[in-house]
Amino acid sequence: MDEYRLKLIMSYLYLQSAQEDLISRIINLGMAGVYKDISNTFSKNEKYVFEVTQFRGTDDLNLNLLLDVYDEMDNCMGLFLLENDITDEEITEVLPEWLELQDSEYEPFESYEDSDDDDYPDFDDFDAFDRLN
Repeated sequence: MDEYRLKLIMSYLYLQSAQEDLISRIINLGMAGVYKDISNTFSKNEKYVFEVTQFRGTDDLNLNLLLDVYDEMDNCMGLFLLENDITDEEITEVLPEWLELQDSEYEPFESYEDSDDDDYPDFDDFDAFDRLN
């Protein structure tokens, strides 16, 4: 596979990952807003698989805007696959390399508490304040 095709498929995988993240944000926004009553019926560690269609048809403008973005992504991704004739086999072939790149680019942030830099606040000073709020 040439470099252009590899990068093309990796771009698709990135879009797929972004779309999955968007679905999570749609669910979380809906459960914090228009579906809050339903959200309160779930136990803390209870698992449920939601479908995007369950969040359609509400009066929540922000939720509807995110759903519009999801739909546009879905259409563009389908066209991306079709126009470039990307096969499932190619995606499966490139996926391990893409995942490896995602893991290697992750660099966790150093927490303020772990830093030796005097410019960062000492959060222990804020404990009393936090307990009051």
